[in-house]
Amino acid sequence: MMFGGKSWSQERIRIAAASDMKYAMDSLVQAFEAKHAGVVDVTYGSSGKLTEQIFNGAPFDIFFSADMAYVELLRSRNQAASEIYPYATGHLALWSSKVNPETRKMQTLTDASINRIAIANPQHAPYGERAMEALKYFGLTDAVKAKLVYGQNVA
Repeated sequence: MMFGGKSWSQERIRIAAASDMKYAMDSLVQAFEAKHAGVVDVTYGSSGKLTEQIFNGAPFDIFFSADMAYVELLRSRNQAASEIYPYATGHLALWSSKVNPETRKMQTLTDASINRIAIANPQHAPYGERAMEALKYFGLTDAVKAKLVYGQNVA
């Protein structure tokens, strides 16, 4: 998480948040707005795309990234106005509606009943990058390559 330089008492706070934060952030914004004057605007997207927007001058006050590397990149280019604070640790999850959860393992992805595997785009989204690393670690990349479907983010 990276803070910009504005005061919390301002009329509008602009937040850039990784898509995995959507459900929690919506609740946080509602609670914040109930106790404070002003409006909170949240833009959701992949951490990579949000970082690009910040580089291009998007006026965000706070950035919640799914990967510290993007925040460090912003800091290295003097785009971070203050300290950087880790706010959570994420974990990959394997989910399938077709496979019994008791027998589900990474190798299950090669099963013929699994036609598509959805992951976030690894070029822009940290969870997509980690998913590709997991496939490589388990030696499954080539076996499932044709099944991969890329979304813009994890949500």
